Amino acid sequence: VRYFRYNKLPPTIAIVTPITTTPNNIGGGALVTITGGTTDPGGSGINHVEYSLKFADSSSRWVTYTSTAGAWKTAAQQPTDYWNYACDGTVGCFGGSPTWLVWQSSNIAWVDGTNYTFDVRAFDAAGNVSNTGSISFNYDATKPTSFVTSPANQQAYITRGVSPITGTAVDEVSTGTPSGLSADFRVGIKRLSDNYWWDGSTWTVTTGGVYESSIAVALGTGLGTKNWSLTLPTTFYDLLGATDTFKIYSWAKDLVNNPSSAALNMESSTTVKAVFS
Repeated sequence: VRYFRYNKLPPTIAIVTPITTTPNNIGGGALVTITGGTTDPGGSGINHVEYSLKFADSSSRWVTYTSTAGAWKTAAQQPTDYWNYACDGTVGCFGGSPTWLVWQSSNIAWVDGTNYTFDVRAFDAAGNVSNTGSISFNYDATKPTSFVTSPANQQAYITRGVSPITGTAVDEVSTGTPSGLSADFRVGIKRLSDNYWWDGSTWTVTTGGVYESSIAVALGTGLGTKNWSLTLPTTFYDLLGATDTFKIYSWAKDLVNNPSSAALNMESSTTVKAVFS
């Protein structure tokens, strides 16, 4: 007597991390691995899980050589989707007796400022193929930068009338497209005679750092260079001595929101952008 199992029920697969947000801008620390799970309703057992990763415009595709090494191939080198073996969440990439209940793909050389499409599917021992799980996202690991254009750095003024303070900000990488600038932009001004900070209406001492002493300044969002401006009222110069020196700080944030806005890239708030007196 010979017994056999007849199974025409395909397995199912799901992507667990990263989560999907709108827009789906993922920061550098949130993309160590892509993970998920499978189910096997037919009972044949999962044979393997495989994934395809490419730039959203299909200009490059990820090809693994080993569990820890791979490379991006151009469309000319790899014109069709390449399916890489994923690793079992328990026994690893080449461990014995994988179940694929949890799978992961790791050791990917992510390219900053790039939009990706990730597809994954599972095969059971009977040859049935699961649904294709898919996620699209932008990977952004670079902080935006901001500049002070006026007053000029180390500029000494004879009269008290430096206003407004102006500058620019940009979120860019050498190649690719980052998430773009957030509207949450800050400027801090410190006078050196007593280390007081300008809060937008008066000079005040602070027990916090630069960020706690900052002023919210309007800034355009998204890609490209954006201008900002901070008008100083006459009270900025009230109660000053004959001379004083001021340090200006500015810092920008980007629109990374995955796994939450806490993952965004923020420029340092302690870098002096200009000094004037």
